[in-house]
Amino acid sequence: MQVCVTADIERFSDGVAKYDCSYRINDIVFIRKLTDMFCEVDILSTLFILGKFAYEEPAIIDIVKENGHELASHGYSHFDLRTLPFSLLKEELTKSKAFFSPKGFRAPYYGCNAQIIEQLKLHFVYDSSYVPMRTTLISHPIHMLTESLMEIPISTVWGLPLTSTTLRLLPLPIVKELVSVILKRNKYLIVNVHPWEFAKVPQEISVPFYVKKNTGLSFLNKFCELLQFLQALGGEFVTMEQIYEHHRGLC
Repeated sequence: MQVCVTADIERFSDGVAKYDCSYRINDIVFIRKLTDMFCEVDILSTLFILGKFAYEEPAIIDIVKENGHELASHGYSHFDLRTLPFSLLKEELTKSKAFFSPKGFRAPYYGCNAQIIEQLKLHFVYDSSYVPMRTTLISHPIHMLTESLMEIPISTVWGLPLTSTTLRLLPLPIVKELVSVILKRNKYLIVNVHPWEFAKVPQEISVPFYVKKNTGLSFLNKFCELLQFLQALGGEFVTMEQIYEHHRGLC
């Protein structure tokens, strides 16, 4: 059973930009907490890095590389790509690869459509942007979007995707049950978090409740316990590139 733990490496301010929120956190500190946790439980991960963040904080690339994780692209400016004119879409995808050479991509806000796919296949071999309840109403397994571009969606059970919001809001025993069902059914599991969720986001700031609910040390500990649970189940922790290589051989 393969387990792929992914994280979107962005600033908290990027993640909440659409809510006009001015609150800031020390994002580098929590990226370190994430990679330190991965070291503690001895797993590899795929980290989707925002290009602009990497440009402004080059240490991010070093942090990821020194821990042996896969670098993938999260776009450049954390725009919803579906809202961009074609020329800016092309520019965003090109700039997102300026500081490293990723094979994979995940769109900000999980926003994807046919026009974006046509551009993604020029730059990447896999995408991980389609999420039921966010991008589409339909849950799909790993599949080819085009002849050369594979879709590797975040795992879903009963219509519920294992995004960070789900992992934070649901009690840990329920999360454990969900991942057990997915692993038994699919033989692989893909989850996603954001490092800024390990910071305690104040309840009084002007973002939706589900953005700030159950953030902080409690979520860090909860997520670490989930990883240990997956290890106990016999999960083999792999990168998304390894998931791609395995399923490409099956196509």
